[in-house]
Amino acid sequence: MSAVAQYKFETALGGEEAQSSRPRLSIGVFNNMPDAALRATERQFVTLLHAAAIGCDIRIHLSTLPSIRRSDAAHDRINARYTPVDDLKRLHLDALIVTGSTPYEEDLREEPFWPEFRNLVDWAASRTVSTLWSCMAAHAAVLHLDGVPRRRLAKKLSGVFELSVPRSSWPLTGGAARYLCPHSRYNDVGEDDLRRAGYTVLGRSDEVGADMFAKQTPSRFVFLQGHPEYDGDTLMREYRRDIMQFAAGERASAPDAPVDLFAGGFHGPSLSRLAAARAMDQLIPKLDAMEAEVPVIGRWSSHATQLFRAWIRMILELKQQGAAAPLPAARREPAGVPHRNVATTFAR
Repeated sequence: MSAVAQYKFETALGGEEAQSSRPRLSIGVFNNMPDAALRATERQFVTLLHAAAIGCDIRIHLSTLPSIRRSDAAHDRINARYTPVDDLKRLHLDALIVTGSTPYEEDLREEPFWPEFRNLVDWAASRTVSTLWSCMAAHAAVLHLDGVPRRRLAKKLSGVFELSVPRSSWPLTGGAARYLCPHSRYNDVGEDDLRRAGYTVLGRSDEVGADMFAKQTPSRFVFLQGHPEYDGDTLMREYRRDIMQFAAGERASAPDAPVDLFAGGFHGPSLSRLAAARAMDQLIPKLDAMEAEVPVIGRWSSHATQLFRAWIRMILELKQQGAAAPLPAARREPAGVPHRNVATTFAR
């Protein structure tokens, strides 16, 4: 039986008695990202939750959909650190974060993970106070809930974008009128389609469309087309991967440079010419130099922390109001599943 993976972040110093006086949340993180991004995504969301959890204790349970294609090494990590789906559903979770995965079919309903994903959406709707759906998971969730289709963009949307916040009763931007968020995607769900289906758009721009939107299901579902969890260099590393694939003849066209990643501009056309000429002796040093310039902490990180802090605050307020959907009374771990702590306890 797989071990239960728990990160317990303690946000103030003190003994057990002091800790027990603070609000507590139990959050499941379904990390469905492909093997190459599995560890980074795990770290990014856990770090972001830790930064946002001021004044409360958070226990995090990692999980993933079992039908996601995995290497043996990834299976070993998951078996050691992640909670099986059926066991996770027996826990008293307050909230979920669900990431996307690499799609192999044009229609998400043809993906091997679709039956499991559909069941997860239905379970989360009635068993969590709130669930946050990230990127492709957001597309799949609205497709299942309301038949809202996603559409292929003419080219990949990649970069750091400024979003505006329409007036809304969902205070997830901490009162800010604008915020920054990275995007990295080939598909989009349209604002008009979302509004017709009863979704509230919480952040948008003409270039991006709907960045963040929400709906009561009765769980408060929040959907993100962007990636606030990204490290400062994630977009650069993705661009490097894509342009190296172009140079190797593994993709037909050169990728566009990420929008507004560098304050001084990004020399995408010159890099594309070097890649097309297979001038690796010049291309690789330029990519190395550019990657070294990118800060590890992105310009959007404070906005991402603010978003997750507001989300945590909303969950706590809903719990206090008794607005949570019915949940099992017991706070027990699944019988027969051994505990294993896989991260240091943080004291703040």
